Amino acid sequence: MSQFLGPRGSCAVLNSGYEWIMEYKGIRYSIRAGITPLEWGVAIHPHDTAGAIEKTIKGTRQSAEQLALYMIDKWLKPKTRKTRQ
Repeated sequence: MSQFLGPRGSCAVLNSGYEWIMEYKGIRYSIRAGITPLEWGVAIHPHDTAGAIEKTIKGTRQSAEQLALYMIDKWLKPKTRKTRQ
């Protein structure tokens, strides 16, 4: 099993020799190449049992990685409820 640290403390582990499991702040995420050039699919998996939150981005792989980390940071941000006055 090999492992490396990515940007801002993200972690990727090569599991069983073929699957990359990437994780940032305890939340798994994946990045897939799209059909067209410079298109990437980004998915975060905040709960192991629930579905993924997915987005598509045009740009570099690094921009897809940044989007994944941003999505995770946004997911972890405390939710506030708006109150009526």
